[in-house]
Amino acid sequence: MRESAKTVDTNDMQANRCSAARRHYLTLACEGGLFVGGMQFLSIQLVLPALVIALGGSQALVGWLPSLCMLGLVLPPLVLAQRIDRMSRVKNAALCWGLIQRLPYLCTAVLLLLWGADYPELLLICVVLTPILSNLVGGIGYGLYWQLIRRLVAPSHTASMFSLRQFIGAVLSVALVGPIISAVLNGTSEHEVLPYAILHMCVFIMLMLSWLCLFLLDDRSAPNNSLTELAKSEESDIERCSWRTYLRMFRDQRNLRLAMLGHFFGNGFLIMMPFFSPYAVQKLDVGAELTGSFVQFFMLGAVVANAVGAWLGDRYGARILLLLAHGLMLVIGVGFCLAEDFWSFALLFMCNGMALTLQQTGLPTLGVELAAPNRVAAVVALLAVAHMPGLLLAGILAGALGTTDYLVPVVVTGACFLICAQSCYHLMHGRDVQK
Repeated sequence: MRESAKTVDTNDMQANRCSAARRHYLTLACEGGLFVGGMQFLSIQLVLPALVIALGGSQALVGWLPSLCMLGLVLPPLVLAQRIDRMSRVKNAALCWGLIQRLPYLCTAVLLLLWGADYPELLLICVVLTPILSNLVGGIGYGLYWQLIRRLVAPSHTASMFSLRQFIGAVLSVALVGPIISAVLNGTSEHEVLPYAILHMCVFIMLMLSWLCLFLLDDRSAPNNSLTELAKSEESDIERCSWRTYLRMFRDQRNLRLAMLGHFFGNGFLIMMPFFSPYAVQKLDVGAELTGSFVQFFMLGAVVANAVGAWLGDRYGARILLLLAHGLMLVIGVGFCLAEDFWSFALLFMCNGMALTLQQTGLPTLGVELAAPNRVAAVVALLAVAHMPGLLLAGILAGALGTTDYLVPVVVTGACFLICAQSCYHLMHGRDVQK
C-alpha cells in the first residue's frame, strides 16, 4: 500500500511538473510575442530609419541607429553575469528591470503630447533616444531574462519556444501593427507631433501586456534550476573571480570562441539593413506611411520562418538556423540593389523578415546550447561582448558608406562580414556545443 501510494505521489508530481513546464513554455512565448509585436510599431529595421529621414535626420544617423540601439544590451550583462548566475530566483528582478525598460516609451509619448508642438527639435531627439535608453535599461535585465528561460524551458524546446514567440509577434504585426502604422501616419498627416506620440504609446501598451505575462511564471521550483546546489557549494577561486571565469571559458570551449567570432561578423547585416526602408521609400517616391505595408510583408516572412525555424532548431540546433539566416541576408542585399517596383521590394522585405527571424531564433538558442546550467548569464554576456566591437564597426561603416541613393558600398561591405560569420558557424562541431 505504501509503495503504491508513493507511486501515485510520484506520478502526480511528474504530472504537475509537466503541466508547469507547458504553462511556462506558452507564457514565455506569449510574453515574447507581445514584446516583438509591440516593438514593430517603431521597428529599428523598417519604421525608425524612414521616420528619421522624414524628420530631417542625416544619413550617418540612419546608419548608426541600429548599432546604437543594440549597444545598450552589451555592457550590463558582462558586469552582472556572475551575480545573476548565483541568484536562486530571478523573476522579481526581471519584473523590476522589465518595467523600467518600458517606461521611456510612455515618457516620450507624454513629452511629445505636452511640448512637442512648442519645441519641434524635441521630436527627432525623442524618436532617436527612446529606443537607445530603453535598450540600455533592458541590458541590465538581459541576463535575468535568459536565465529565467534557461530555468523554465528545456534546452531541447528552446528553439521552438523562440519560434513560437516570433510567430505570435508576426501575427500581431500583420493583423494589427502594420495597419495601425499606416492609419496613424495617413490619418494624422496634418499633425507634426501627434502620430509619433501615438506610435510610442502603442509600443508602451503592447510592452506592458508582455510584462504582465511574467507574473504567471514561477521559478521557485524550476526543473532546470541547479543554482541551489551551486549556492550551497564552496566556490573555487576561479568561480569567485569573474574575469578568470570568462578567460577560462574562452580558453576551454572552441565552439564558444567560434560563436563569438560569428556574432561579431554577423553584425554585417546592420551595415546595409538601415538603408533598405528609406531606399525603397525614395525609389518608389512615396511617403513614410508605406512602412506600414513593409512591416506587414516583413512579418509575413517571419511567419514562414517560424514554421521552419521551430522544427529545424529543435531537431538540428541553432547553428543551422544561423547558416540559413546569413545566407538569405546575402541574397537580400543583392536583391535590394536590383529592385525597381513595389512588389520586388515587398518580396525582399518578406525575405528580410525570414532572415532576421531565423537569426533571432538562432542567436539566443545558441547561447542556451553553449551554456552549462550555472553559466547561462556568463555565456550570454560573452556573446553580447562579441557583439560590441562588431556593432561599433558596423555603425562606423554604415555611417561612412551609407546613402539612400546607392546601396552597393554597404551591401558589399556587409556581405564580406556575413561570409566570415558563415565560415565561423560552419566550423562549429555539431550540436554538442559545450566543447
